[in-house]
Amino acid sequence: MSEDYERLLSKVDSVTSSVATRRASDLACRAGCAGCCHVELSVAHVEAESVARLLATLAEDVRAEIRSRAGAAPDGRCVMLDREDRCSVHPARPLVCRTQGLPLLYPEGFVPIDAIRMRTTRGDVTVCPLNFVAAEPMPDDLIDAARIDTMLALVDRLDAEARARAPMTRVALRDVALGRFAPEGR
Repeated sequence: MSEDYERLLSKVDSVTSSVATRRASDLACRAGCAGCCHVELSVAHVEAESVARLLATLAEDVRAEIRSRAGAAPDGRCVMLDREDRCSVHPARPLVCRTQGLPLLYPEGFVPIDAIRMRTTRGDVTVCPLNFVAAEPMPDDLIDAARIDTMLALVDRLDAEARARAPMTRVALRDVALGRFAPEGR
């Protein structure tokens, strides 16, 4: 994993952990809650590498189960979700997965109107409808999703330049699970 990507993960995890700790009573998120995981996800190349490296360390029976899910007809669920709706690659989950459920700030007009939970002078906020039911997110709770996306794009571009690959390559998690994507050596 690139050092730049590791630093970005650390920063995002620090911010999300701070919000989750401070607002724990307002969060319904927990292991087994997978409402935000009902998506066929594609990720940045650096994220796909991280997931692929973790997959390689899992027991063969777990990898076989993930391959089986990935080989089946798409059902709208992330192929990394196990039977108990838990993430099979949680330690290597992509940035979008690390922030889901929390109040995400986007530039005005970036997300569909029906996804907007509240509007601020800084932009529109989305959040899982199960979270922040009793009290709205406070300004300090907002996670700047556009900034995270920009930082990820920059990290991926730097990685692409260092390895002479095309920048901004998206990789389907299904392809990672099926072994159609292999991490490059470092």
